[in-house]
Amino acid sequence: GGGGGGLLLLILVTSLLKHLKHANIVLLHDIIHTRETLTFVFEYVQTDLAQYMTQHPGGLHSHNVRIFMFQLLRALSYIHGRRILHRDLKPHNLLISYLGELKLADFGLARSKSIPAQNFSSEVVTLWYRPPDVLMGSIHYSTALDMWGAGCIFIEMLQGAPAFAGGSDELEQLQNIWTVLGVPSEDSWPGVSLLPYYRPGELTCRCPHAEGT
Repeated sequence: GGGGGGLLLLILVTSLLKHLKHANIVLLHDIIHTRETLTFVFEYVQTDLAQYMTQHPGGLHSHNVRIFMFQLLRALSYIHGRRILHRDLKPHNLLISYLGELKLADFGLARSKSIPAQNFSSEVVTLWYRPPDVLMGSIHYSTALDMWGAGCIFIEMLQGAPAFAGGSDELEQLQNIWTVLGVPSEDSWPGVSLLPYYRPGELTCRCPHAEGT
């Protein structure tokens, strides 16, 4: 049932976090288990990147962008080297301390599996940071899933606004991406026509939430 699935997810996340010891990953101090609750005690970090960018509108100073990106890529290198995908990179999941330390957090969607991964869900990653192959239904993905999110965050820090904002569903999100990057073809993206929701000759794809449009 749903309760069993939730418990299994908690066990999985706990197992992942207990083995992640890195300066740029939020530290799990303790787990407090009672009859009714399971409480995770993490290190205290003052804010996150989303709030930090709100406090510094118009884009961050290039020096700070370099520092934050270096720390983000260090964290990703660490988890990818241990065959873990975060699967939900976005500014809200990057904690920032008063000292300028970046901490990768919120591993609720993270998975440990062989990389490249097979047969995962395409319902991962907050929509604005989801790569186009996953938007088109791919369930075979690897570390590139997280790297697309990192690239989107890099652009957002530079320009002060999300790279591909405004998408309310997969179809609209793909339109936003194609407007900037161009519509892919087999010449520019070999294999794109094999993705489950790809529809040739159109600006977008045949995504489940866009049926009938």
